[in-house]
Amino acid sequence: MSWVDREARKVDPDQDWITLENPDAVRELDGLMRDTFLPFLLGELEKTCFQHEPAGMDAVLESDWTGTSLRRKLPFLLVDPLGFPFFSGGLSCSRTGFMIEREFSIGLPKHTDPSLVFRIMADQRFIGYLPTMTIQPDGGPTDRDCHYCIELHAGEGIETGLWTLHNVAKERLQALIEDVMAMYDRSMVQGLDTMEDVEEFLRIAERSFQAE
Repeated sequence: MSWVDREARKVDPDQDWITLENPDAVRELDGLMRDTFLPFLLGELEKTCFQHEPAGMDAVLESDWTGTSLRRKLPFLLVDPLGFPFFSGGLSCSRTGFMIEREFSIGLPKHTDPSLVFRIMADQRFIGYLPTMTIQPDGGPTDRDCHYCIELHAGEGIETGLWTLHNVAKERLQALIEDVMAMYDRSMVQGLDTMEDVEEFLRIAERSFQAE
């Protein structure tokens, strides 16, 4: 009996829609995530000294699909001391490669010069993943004044014949978190008060968020 038949027998026949996952693939990918990537990721997140998710080895993995290929995804998050979730990411792996997604949020106060906001939004380096912006008249739900909330998005993936790129994925995760912390320091700690500040921020952001 194939795994499809075995899994199908477990399904409620009254359901209108089902998803079947190869349990061997799930176990293999979950083992890779929990044994290889989760400990490494936790170590990198802990270096930031910020609140983060996952907080321990009991992280929840999610399923994602590209065509017929199953990916198991490990979401992660960084939150600053004022409760502002400034970064979220996700490491997904399949039997043939990996993908790293990332989203960085900048919270700027109401008195920010709009020309600085427009400069970030219009930067050509992000043309493949256009930034988005929301305006929060009340400053947002956290203790940080985030009248302008700009989000930068990006993603990258590498597919191989066999999974042989564990170190590459770790190197890119490490570089991403280092870049994110430098972006946070420039934009949220030092502030973006002048065009020179914005240009410096964009040079840092280019390393991990420029569209390929």
